[in-house]
Amino acid sequence: MAQVNFSADARKALTAAVYAAEKSDNKWVMAADLMYADGIRADMLHKDGEVEIFEAAKSCIVAGLKAEYRTLILADLDALTEGLSDDARKIKVAARKTAQQKIGKYMADIKKYLNRLDDTVEKEVSKKTELQMIHEAIDRAVTKLQKLEGSHKFDIAATISKLNATKLTIPLQ
Repeated sequence: MAQVNFSADARKALTAAVYAAEKSDNKWVMAADLMYADGIRADMLHKDGEVEIFEAAKSCIVAGLKAEYRTLILADLDALTEGLSDDARKIKVAARKTAQQKIGKYMADIKKYLNRLDDTVEKEVSKKTELQMIHEAIDRAVTKLQKLEGSHKFDIAATISKLNATKLTIPLQ
């Protein structure tokens, strides 16, 4: 077997590629977490689903693409190909199609992460009893009320106290 030299440059390039992929994956997870917290689910991200949400997601994806792809996607096809030869027109149309396919790819990626969250949440919820879920709901309500202190005309501290007292009366099992 021939001697293979795994150069320092090749090692650095491979490390950088993995690092970029990991960093990218973390950004997808973060975006999916935020979308999920906003109530967005994977089934909403298709043309026949929630049109406003689909269009907003599509707009965000287009905004994140390279400028050359944004130009191809946003331009009027006739204006984009006006005055071009047949061959040049075919090339431009193919480039536009490639750019549009990127939207579908990224939409599929975010759906994948949202579906993973759905599966995770579903598993967590199925492990909890209804009484545990009530306790958690009260905890979330208390947390939200604490953020509102001073901004409303009712006694938030008293409401929090009553919620905590109610929670004590509900057994966990």
